[in-house]
Amino acid sequence: MQVCSAEAIFRINSLTALHLLLTPPHSANTSLGVVIGEEPEITVTVGGEPVDAGTVQTFYAGATRDFNYSINYEVTELTFTYPEGWSVSAEEGVITVVSPVDAASGAASGVITATATDGEWTLTVDILSVEAKFPVEPTTAPEVGDYVYEDGTWGKETTSAIGARAIAVVFYNSNPQEFGDAELVKDHPEATHGLAVAINSAAQETRWTNINTFSWILDNITITNTLIAGDGLSADQNPLLGYSNNKVMRLFNEANPEKTQFNAVTLADEYNVSYPAPARTSGWYVPSVSEFIRLCDNTLTDITVILKSDDEEPVVVPYPTAEAVNGKLSALDGAEALSGRYFLSNRQNTSNGYIIVLDDEDGVSSVRGTSSSVADMRFILAF
Repeated sequence: MQVCSAEAIFRINSLTALHLLLTPPHSANTSLGVVIGEEPEITVTVGGEPVDAGTVQTFYAGATRDFNYSINYEVTELTFTYPEGWSVSAEEGVITVVSPVDAASGAASGVITATATDGEWTLTVDILSVEAKFPVEPTTAPEVGDYVYEDGTWGKETTSAIGARAIAVVFYNSNPQEFGDAELVKDHPEATHGLAVAINSAAQETRWTNINTFSWILDNITITNTLIAGDGLSADQNPLLGYSNNKVMRLFNEANPEKTQFNAVTLADEYNVSYPAPARTSGWYVPSVSEFIRLCDNTLTDITVILKSDDEEPVVVPYPTAEAVNGKLSALDGAEALSGRYFLSNRQNTSNGYIIVLDDEDGVSSVRGTSSSVADMRFILAF
């Protein structure tokens, strides 16, 4: 088997999980923080659960997965070997593994090995067994109600041709990049088939953010977005800029770690652990008002029919597309129907975001979300 190597040099944090035992170095001593003669160990977890090096970890084409790890000796250098065409990188406490994008790009399976050293002794152990499953490409364009699978393909069955599970349902089957989200076009030029909604909410009764981020965004961001909208009823709310909005939220969180974060970013990262977004998609993000309106009724193009100011009664419209999506969700074990209150990525004014309400009897309407408001978070992706 051909292998490549990657290298990272850093200190290792300790975690608690499954231990893979190694041959103890003859020079072990108490200055390393372990008892003399104690067997060095590598600890590996994913999503908080222990990983056995002999259990095969399945990746779909171009998929990225993170694994937490630690070593009970303090080392100065950590090196990995891995199958041809795979990528392994490391930051402190986390190994990131990326599988090949197709069968021609690398090996379908193999073993990832870690070698740790402090300059005087060296330890080598297999830490992960990996395999890549390459998709059978669809021969037809997606339709509203089709499932999007974890392998990046789509279809009408609840699993893909290679057994990948459904993670989303298509609600818009035209090129979302035609709506002018420049960041989506730049970051994910391959995501041209449509928009799909996640099969579950990422969180229920959560908050959007409870601080005023308006000034920071105005002063620091040049990305076109609808997080800096004016009165909430203006035409600048119409663009489908959900991806850009979420990118701005992430930039705010990274630049202001000491402040209250946008929950959408943290929740998207957590949701991606359980339902990894395929490689050829935008990744999960909170939809804009325009995107969610199309989820409710994909024939609507003017969102001002649904927005309201504080002194107005909400305008209620039917949601036939969401009802069709709910019909497909009902066929999936553990999927959640679209119903209730959902946060969107638009800002209505300097402090308040939008909440869309789907009522089984009355239809869909909007309300103003305040700093104390709670609602569910339901992600979408462009594919």
